Amino acid sequence: MSRTRGWKQDQLCAQCGGVVLVEWSMQVPEAPGESVDGVAVGFDAAGHEFI
Repeated sequence: MSRTRGWKQDQLCAQCGGVVLVEWSMQVPEAPGESVDGVAVGFDAAGHEFI
């Protein structure tokens, strides 16, 4: 079973035109050989999506 890893990072937002704090999350494998998509997805306070 995979688990979620999360972190926060400053990112330039093309929609806002400034730097915003983005909260990222990503599924990571918990067991050897387990398959996950490996795509990180993040959202800022305004709800803009970052991939």
